[in-house]
Amino acid sequence: MKVRLATQPRHAPIYLGFLDAVRKTWSREGLQGFYAGVLSPVSGQAFLNATQFFAWGQSLALVARGRPMVELTGRDYFLAGMLTGAACAVVETPIDFFKSQLQVEVFREKPLFRSVPHAVSTILRTRGIRGAYQGFSAAFVRNMPFRSIYFWTYENVLRSLQSPEENRGDPKVWKVLIAGGCAGFAQWITCYPLDFVKSSMQGDHPYPEGRRYKSYFDVWHKVYSTEGFRGFFRGLTPCLLRSFPANATCLMLFEYSTQWMNRHI
Repeated sequence: MKVRLATQPRHAPIYLGFLDAVRKTWSREGLQGFYAGVLSPVSGQAFLNATQFFAWGQSLALVARGRPMVELTGRDYFLAGMLTGAACAVVETPIDFFKSQLQVEVFREKPLFRSVPHAVSTILRTRGIRGAYQGFSAAFVRNMPFRSIYFWTYENVLRSLQSPEENRGDPKVWKVLIAGGCAGFAQWITCYPLDFVKSSMQGDHPYPEGRRYKSYFDVWHKVYSTEGFRGFFRGLTPCLLRSFPANATCLMLFEYSTQWMNRHI
């Protein structure tokens, strides 16, 4: 829903808002309409999260320079998050690109791809690996503040919920869930315009001759000149509805799988 609301034609929009998008998707495509392109994140999300948390651990170690976690500051978390975001952009861009291409097929008179595997094989055959990295510049620009705010918020909210005698390495479930949900909400509410530009580029035509946008800055110019700054917030509602539960769950699983491995491996 986020991608469709963000990338639908500006001059002849199909959806009037989030609920209208839900209603029309259900009536025209049924349940499968909500899962268009799902194979891309399903197959790539595990690898992306592995990359994210590995990069986070390495970035923290680099920034900490031997200091214990309790001595790290918000600045340290923010810098480590920026390094993490840069690393994630390399893995995340192809995953989001192929997902977006299947999700915007509804706007095309003649669909280009039958499935995610068909999109992958077609793009790699005709455009090479460069084709899979459509929108990489936007993903890179978004990811650094995106991950910085995410991890900075998580660590600071979790720290504020814990008492001085509590162990950071063994946080209570409810505190992790609250901190994780706040982190997800914070990253999306602050960085959504950057994500909107990324979605616009990745949902654009995969071949240069058919694209609406020539470059990263062309997206900013065309959207702002026709819709103003509010145009960069199309699709925000479903994104925020997802942000709290999705990130609360993700960070809870990260914390407790890490604890389990530390005890048993």
